[in-house]
Amino acid sequence: MIKKFTTKPKFINVKNANTITFKIIFSWNYELNNKTKDSILENIFARSNGKYPNNKDFIVKKQELLIIRYSTRIEYFTDKTTLSFDLTIPKEGLFENYSMESCLEFFYDCIFNVSAINGEFLEENFNSEKDYVYFIMKNYPSSIYDYLHRERVEAINSLEKVFLTRDEVLNNLDNMTSKSLYDYYEKNIKNASYVTYIYGNLENKDKIYNLYQKYFKQKYQKISMDINLFRILKPGKYEKKVINVNYEQSVLKLIYQFDNMKENEIILLETLYFFLYSRENNLLHNVLRNKYHLIYGLDVLKNIYGHIEMDIFLDKKDIEKVKELINMTLSDIKVENNFNIYKKRLLKSMRYDDYFERDNIFYKVDKKLYDELAPLPSLEENRRMIKTIDFATMKNFLDRINLVKEIILIGDKNV
Repeated sequence: MIKKFTTKPKFINVKNANTITFKIIFSWNYELNNKTKDSILENIFARSNGKYPNNKDFIVKKQELLIIRYSTRIEYFTDKTTLSFDLTIPKEGLFENYSMESCLEFFYDCIFNVSAINGEFLEENFNSEKDYVYFIMKNYPSSIYDYLHRERVEAINSLEKVFLTRDEVLNNLDNMTSKSLYDYYEKNIKNASYVTYIYGNLENKDKIYNLYQKYFKQKYQKISMDINLFRILKPGKYEKKVINVNYEQSVLKLIYQFDNMKENEIILLETLYFFLYSRENNLLHNVLRNKYHLIYGLDVLKNIYGHIEMDIFLDKKDIEKVKELINMTLSDIKVENNFNIYKKRLLKSMRYDDYFERDNIFYKVDKKLYDELAPLPSLEENRRMIKTIDFATMKNFLDRINLVKEIILIGDKNV
């Protein structure tokens, strides 16, 4: 999905708001191996800038400036990496000795005047963030959730390489230098164009614009971003893996794929997920825990690769019974009367959620940002699409479901 932007800042006024938010977004070509650099870079941005390289001083300065929120966020799409910086500050007139300009200057330093010298990040900052990630990866896996994540990475990578492994991350850290990271930053951020949104209380819009131009002025140009989120992976064959782990519980992880799935069928995947796990129907939890009392916990995920994933915490003696009940639950959805009931419940709940969102004073902002930046339809659009799904379409979709990965973590302490 190609989205078109300009470098000219976009303003969105929010009536009755007491804050102003500046959102600055960078985008560059995605490469899997660069995710290690992204992680270190984002941590450096979050904890320091050129004037306040020490994290403690950085935090104190934010408090002195009355900054409400400063945050960074990296997101990955099919072909693009995006990094957004957000600064939320009070409108003028609420506090004495408050300076909007000082806040914007601080924000500028966070992005363009980073904790670096002579084309390299400061060794103390670079090594601190690098050592933190290194420590986590060296001690990975350290919990049953880590074991689950490791096996998930391996299972999905066997279909198509989309994740870095632990050893690959460690190797990237070993080969990364403060200079190589700075070069990456300089290419993709310091010398790059960006998109800006300014929203909230815009009573002093001219002053806000002038201050923004003072620190963030850039040449006017158009920018295109490919922000497709979904990447349907090639079909896989069923594989089963059993691992003994030194924990009380056992865990059953199941990954389902759909034959010949197309990107326009993502809405069917969403609908199935809502049937199985959302509060309106919660079919799996109702069957496995409420009715048969077979599980301790359950997580269901619809991922960007066209899969439904299930993580089920249980006693190992109940694994086969739970699998049988999951199959029965999926089959129940293929009964037309059941499908109609589940769909009606879901649409009713989504309608209530939509009303609730509209009462938020930032609804207008959220909707505009979502429409322009998100690769997914809004809640309202989702509801409209789900409303058009008929029973035959959903049944055809479920007829094509296949279990491709079954991972069982057997708790050695399991009684």
